[in-house]
Amino acid sequence: MSELRQNLATREWVIISPERLKGKPFKGQQNPLLDTVPTHDDNCPFCPRNEERFENLEIERSPDPNAPDSWAVRCIENKFKIFEEYDSCPAVPTEFDHDGVYCRFMGCGNHELVIESPTHNKTFATMSGTEVERVVAMYLRRFRAIQANPNNLLCMIFKNHGSRSGASQVHPHSQILGMRVVPNSLRYMLDEATRHFDTRG
Repeated sequence: MSELRQNLATREWVIISPERLKGKPFKGQQNPLLDTVPTHDDNCPFCPRNEERFENLEIERSPDPNAPDSWAVRCIENKFKIFEEYDSCPAVPTEFDHDGVYCRFMGCGNHELVIESPTHNKTFATMSGTEVERVVAMYLRRFRAIQANPNNLLCMIFKNHGSRSGASQVHPHSQILGMRVVPNSLRYMLDEATRHFDTRG
């Protein structure tokens, strides 16, 4: 189970999730060029027609308008979650746990993957405007669903592009997190926006 721990000196929250590494070494190689990546990979857990071999819990899908039985964008549960909705998670925000002077909180929240395209080697740069629009529409729907949980005070969408940024799969995908704490960097921007409004109207 992951855990949130607060740094006493900076008041920043840090996510501790050692089980996500699963013994994987750091990938230091260059990101592959698009023209060296096939459009379909039989060993990819996100490619169409591989669903039976690689079981993923599907949350939602956008159908392909040209092939109603196929998908254009999928949202699935992340198998290696940073945050999860455990039975012991509170339904509403509660006080943090204390260990002496330290604060911590169990890793309650959500962690989902958005599979952006059925094509294995696509990126936002090579997608059509309509394809990108479908992905953004999925982001919005999932953002609203995660935000509906009162214990999620922040919903964050992010993408690791290539192995050097931490992506373990080539297939185009993004991640969505719902979590209990808001990082100080975001709080600072919100506070500055409020100050700007109060000063400038």
